[in-house]
Amino acid sequence: MAAHVAELRAQGDFGVALIVAQRALNTLEDLYCFNKMQHRRPSPADRTLVDRFEETLEFTLLTGHVRSCRRVAGAAHVNLRRCAEAAADAGLTHHPSL
Repeated sequence: MAAHVAELRAQGDFGVALIVAQRALNTLEDLYCFNKMQHRRPSPADRTLVDRFEETLEFTLLTGHVRSCRRVAGAAHVNLRRCAEAAADAGLTHHPSL
């Protein structure tokens, strides 16, 4: 999914890229919190999704879409906080927190 976000950004579709990146973070939250890491454990690859989100958020802000960014960034913050808490609860120290 991180590659798809990068591709969308390269095409100049920053808003769509931001939404796709946000959905990737939603998926991480599902895997970490709701599935209790039964099918996937946190890994360094998760950091790539977080990095792509941060980069895309920055590019989208630079294009002047501040209102959209606030909404998506707020949701992402909640996703990442929950992921970090789930990883900590499981005794894991490697998680994609910001």
